Amino acid sequence: MSWTLSADERWEIHDLYARYCWGIDNDDPVGWASVFSPDGFHGGSGGLAVRGREALTEYARIGGPMLKSKALQHWNTNVLVAAVGDGVAVGRCYMMAAMAKVEPVLDEPGVLIERMGRYDDRLVRIDGVWRFSERIFETYHIGAEKVTEFGPWTEVGGGVAG
Repeated sequence: MSWTLSADERWEIHDLYARYCWGIDNDDPVGWASVFSPDGFHGGSGGLAVRGREALTEYARIGGPMLKSKALQHWNTNVLVAAVGDGVAVGRCYMMAAMAKVEPVLDEPGVLIERMGRYDDRLVRIDGVWRFSERIFETYHIGAEKVTEFGPWTEVGGGVAG
């Protein structure tokens, strides 16, 4: 059997990717966590592993002063998505986070590419709404350092490991 996504579903999924960035960049932990399914998982380079909406909300809440800075913005670009079942899709995209170098955040004016990488995602449609059931981030670049180690991820039941 072949599954397809309608044009409306593709727009809904693209909005989901945008809400992910807007939520984290605008200090909205509940809104950010709402883009995940109730048992959603966010993992990535450096051992990040967070499962469940409550733990995801707490992760976004304690994200640190740099994450909450209006000088930091995240972008998900070149989104590719494909249906793999009824109400199930996989997606991938590039990610970039840029930091404006403004006092007191950074010492000199300009823009720093704070982080670059890619997401590999699994999405589910729950009660007519698309959500991430899994987001795995692979870091290619952090600040001025090139990342050469990826994973492994340690999942802590309902908690954050990093």
